[in-house]
Amino acid sequence: MLPFAVYRVTGQSMAPGIGESDYVLVNKLSYLLGEPRSGDVVVVKHPRTGRLIVKRVAKVEPDRYVLRGDNEKASSDSRGFGAVTRKMLVGKVWKVFRGG
Repeated sequence: MLPFAVYRVTGQSMAPGIGESDYVLVNKLSYLLGEPRSGDVVVVKHPRTGRLIVKRVAKVEPDRYVLRGDNEKASSDSRGFGAVTRKMLVGKVWKVFRGG
């Protein structure tokens, strides 16, 4: 497994910080070595569709994480699909590259 991956963002759920067509560099080892914390921006598998999505950890509960999009009006997040498990986290976003 490579420790880093780059993903292209679709949608506006993390705007204005991360927008449509931006790219995120993700450290896939972050949560093998440490615990997710509130405020972390993560790539996670959507629990219903399996698609990869970018969200912010809003709350850490025992063995579960509540996720929110920064642009709540345009976000499918834990308000709709509930908290996710650590197993669903792909990794922590380290850097955002502006797309075009």
